[in-house]
Amino acid sequence: MAKQTLPGIQSSGGSSAPKIIFGLIAIGFVALVIKSPTEAAHLVSNLMTGAGHVAESLMTFLEGVS
Repeated sequence: MAKQTLPGIQSSGGSSAPKIIFGLIAIGFVALVIKSPTEAAHLVSNLMTGAGHVAESLMTFLEGVS
């Protein structure tokens, strides 16, 4: 039988820099939530609103192209 890898655990052999950067961002966000939960909630709300505007703009562009 062929050797199977565990789902979600794959070694890509790539750089560890993205993992370190993601880890630092996650630690920073957790620290922000602990230090100031209200500001963290406003930050998430603003990010989601911005993502909605980006999606809406992209859809408007794609409708104009087609």
